[in-house]
Amino acid sequence: MINLNIFIGGSMAIFRFPSTLNTEDGKQHVSFQIVDANTPEFEKVHLYVQQGFNTSDSASYGNIDVGTVGAIKSLADGAVMTDNDKIVAKLKIMDKVTQDSIGVLANDALKNGVVFNSQTALAFESVGVRSFSFDFKLVPESSEESEVARAIENLFRKYLYPKKVGEFTLKYPPKWRIRFMDGEKDNKFMPFMQDCYLVGLDVTHNSEGNSFFINGAPTAVDIKLNFTETKVMTQSDLYPENGFDYTYTRPEYTTASTSGED
Repeated sequence: MINLNIFIGGSMAIFRFPSTLNTEDGKQHVSFQIVDANTPEFEKVHLYVQQGFNTSDSASYGNIDVGTVGAIKSLADGAVMTDNDKIVAKLKIMDKVTQDSIGVLANDALKNGVVFNSQTALAFESVGVRSFSFDFKLVPESSEESEVARAIENLFRKYLYPKKVGEFTLKYPPKWRIRFMDGEKDNKFMPFMQDCYLVGLDVTHNSEGNSFFINGAPTAVDIKLNFTETKVMTQSDLYPENGFDYTYTRPEYTTASTSGED
């Protein structure tokens, strides 16, 4: 276990990069923690907050023809309708009449210059599953810091993958808890994320040169992380009934600490 540039909490390491990142005294940083799996190598990873972090929320809507529903109901109920209303309404339920009748109705509609008013309305369907992308450039200032950068890269890669638990069975990769921190507290000005899966990892070594430390470590490691929340969010997943401050309420897990205390 690396003992330089990390802090020990219990029997597990807390990795911090750079080593000068002070996470106790009001320093802004982002915390990554696995919450539903046994991870003997580490408890948390603390990294600086990237520039220009983007959050995208979306909802999808479809069309519903309110007029069709109303016309069918009016015909069925024998409601008072104009002759033209009856013509175009019957065209909408043409599968209930003979082809000859359809032709007659279509001809009448054409002759009268009328078409069915579908009264299309926008109907809510769902919200999108949110995804988040992080970009970090780890530039070690020593061979010791390069060991921490290597550990952080490989921790993310290891726990992106599923675990084999049988000849034909894979166990889901673990969930990640991501928190924007102001010292030891959640930063209320930054986005709140429910637990996520790590769905993508891109690593580039020495993107701006080809130099190495004496131990063979690259002098820069670019890490891009893509996370997706484990479910579609509702208001209650993010906010209380009244107000717009995040609730910071997440599922409880018994296999790892969720207290957030280092």
